[in-house]
Parts: sequence; structure tokens; C-alpha cells
Amino acid sequence: RCYVLFATEGYAGVTLRRIAKELGISTGAIYHYFDSKEDIFQQTIGYVAAQELQAAVTEVQASGTRAERLASLTRFLIEHDEQLRRLLILILDASRQDPSLSQSDILSLALDTYVEAIVANVPEIAPDDARFAVDMLLGVIVRRLLVQRDDDFVSHVSWLTELLETQALATTGS
Repeated sequence: RCYVLFATEGYAGVTLRRIAKELGISTGAIYHYFDSKEDIFQQTIGYVAAQELQAAVTEVQASGTRAERLASLTRFLIEHDEQLRRLLILILDASRQDPSLSQSDILSLALDTYVEAIVANVPEIAPDDARFAVDMLLGVIVRRLLVQRDDDFVSHVSWLTELLETQALATTGS
């Protein structure tokens, strides 16, 4: 519920009182579990990112070969484009609104989690290559925010997958 609230009203538009009302609890009850609005936001973003990541991992793990796993990852990214963009916008908006969040490295932590998931689920891909791919994907998502053309997004995500496959082949020799 908090994610929907932050996503629809923006970080600055959400107060602890509004969160409490949405959850049907008192503001004091919030302080029993969270230190601040920033804490709620970080926990919410962490939860949503973990859910997206788990969905991607589940889809990738259901595939057999490395090429199939990478194809599954490509499909997942294309199908979840809007959720990824919404999450990025929310993180960037909150970081801009609240200096304490920009110093918390919430985006870096989320990106590191994605890198670790790629390496864990496609072990033929070196960590540096996974980091490069995640950074490039971030650029593709930002471009998608600025230039609303589906053909570019799909082709760029597909290109990244092909690049990962090429790097995996070069690393493993197979």
C-alpha cells in the first residue's frame, strides 16, 4: 500500500499521517516499527525491488541453458518495463526531495542486488560484466523515460542480452 501511495502522490506528497490513514493505524503505531518516513520509504522500495527481483529469478531459473536463461531475462525486462520505470522515477524523485535519501545509496544498493542476482543465476557471467549490463539497463530505462519508443527499448534490452551471451561465451569458451 505504501508503494502505491508513494507512486501516486510522490515522495514529497506523502506524510506519516497520510500513511497511517492509508494503513488504518495511528501515527504513533508507525513509530513503533519505523523511525521515519525515510525509513518507511527505504523499506518499501527494498521490498518492491526484492519482489521484482524474485519474479525475475523465478522466471530465469525455470529455463535450462544459459541462452534460455538470458532470453527469459530479456522477456522479463520487456514485460516489466513499466514497473521498472515507476520504481526508478520514485527513487529519483525521493532522492531529489530528501537529501538524507540521496546519501543512503538506495539506488546503488538496488543495483548491486540485481548484479548479484545475475551472477548467481547465470554464473558464466563475470561480476564486472553483470555490473556493466545493469548500468546499461539503467541507461536504457532512463532513455525510455525520456523517449517513449517501444522499439528502442526492446532492441536495446535484446542487445544487452546478446552482449552478455557473447561475454559468457568468451569467459567460458563454450
